[in-house]
Amino acid sequence: MKFLHTKNKQKGLWYLLPFSIREKLEAPNRYDVRKELEIILKNSKDKELSVLDAGAGDCFAKRFFTGPNHKYTAMDLDNNEAESDIVGDIQKMLFEKNKFDLVLCLEVLEHIPEPQLALKEIFRVLKKEGVLLLSVPLMVVGFHNDFYRFTHLSLKMILEDAGFKIKKIRPVGGYFRMLGWQISKLSYLIKKPKNKIFWLFYYLVKIPIGLIFQIIIPFILFHLDWLDKEKTETCGYVVIATKY
Repeated sequence: MKFLHTKNKQKGLWYLLPFSIREKLEAPNRYDVRKELEIILKNSKDKELSVLDAGAGDCFAKRFFTGPNHKYTAMDLDNNEAESDIVGDIQKMLFEKNKFDLVLCLEVLEHIPEPQLALKEIFRVLKKEGVLLLSVPLMVVGFHNDFYRFTHLSLKMILEDAGFKIKKIRPVGGYFRMLGWQISKLSYLIKKPKNKIFWLFYYLVKIPIGLIFQIIIPFILFHLDWLDKEKTETCGYVVIATKY
């Protein structure tokens, strides 16, 4: 996943899987973000598109913007996870006004002490009719460097306060996807012993448990998520907002 203030990579058996399966299990937001990016790219076909990835982290979105009409700029506080084009704080950006057609802010806002300040900065650097693609977690635990969690209502409030017109706030799955993500954490409770004598026993236990709890159960629950029609309990939200 992508973070502004720290880098948290969830490693596990799913890294052995094809990407089409892994993206559904690795991080709750990426499958949904990819779907939104595909829509954005389809609607902007053959158009010049300047993109700012604010809090780029591992530059997950970079591979979507490799066309001759795309100018992708990755910005983060440091270059620990991937090579950012610009090192800086999205709460105080040095870009001029009305510079970008699209700003991505993916799993970043919850790490920022003053998220409204960051949103106002994003609004400032967006061109008129520019688009913000934002994603935030809600019921995802385990990352202790977060300041906030945002609900549907709080997202609407802070985005409108920054000047945005909201086109879509979509939950990242429902109860079943959320449950699958939480269950996938269970295998991390089994810690590798310091004494090498017990390593064989550790792997004999860890691998089958990881297969069951990291892959099989979450994959089944992902495909049962259609049963939850309301999706009030969710992993997070993906937002499309525009500057008018």
